Amino acid sequence: MQELFWLENFDPRQIVAALSAQEALSLPLLREDFRLTLLQAAQGSSYTREPATVGSGEHVVRQQVNSCQIFAVGSPYLVLWEAFQKLCDEAFRTVSPYPFATRLRFTEMRLHQYERGSLGITPHRDGVRYRNLVCVFIIGGQGCLAVCADRFGRAASYVDASPGRVVLLRAPGFLDCADHPFHYVGDIRDTRYTYGLRQRGP
Repeated sequence: MQELFWLENFDPRQIVAALSAQEALSLPLLREDFRLTLLQAAQGSSYTREPATVGSGEHVVRQQVNSCQIFAVGSPYLVLWEAFQKLCDEAFRTVSPYPFATRLRFTEMRLHQYERGSLGITPHRDGVRYRNLVCVFIIGGQGCLAVCADRFGRAASYVDASPGRVVLLRAPGFLDCADHPFHYVGDIRDTRYTYGLRQRGP
């Protein structure tokens, strides 16, 4: 893992303390040579365009994003998933009490592509089926990610979402957290790639 991550930036106790006080945390984690390998793979991947709207009425979310959920054997994204899962297993089991309601186990991965000038994703919450922790790796491109108070984007707080960082968002199952924070993606200044790891609940 040493050649993939800046391990000194991943302190589980500091992460738990920070996320108990705020909804999202950004850490510089990917080593540059590994990030560039991931970026090259992202640029060569095949994507499916996501629906332009999700939900209805006051719960509608607008988006302009493409996604990839199928990764070939040997893909660096499978390497990232396996290595990050191992890192979390080893790190968080040293924290007492254990900060998650169930074992943190990432069961869903998705690579996102935002084309230059796209809308991104308007304020939304992740699905209620996701638990414990949501992790978004910033692979390449310029854009913003913010947490906010509601679907109107009020009281927005921007998170450092520059390439090489991972953004951690708390989810139900983390300490006393009851729900997912509202957040949005925007200001896409060039083609942007992010990779999300999530845990589906029962």
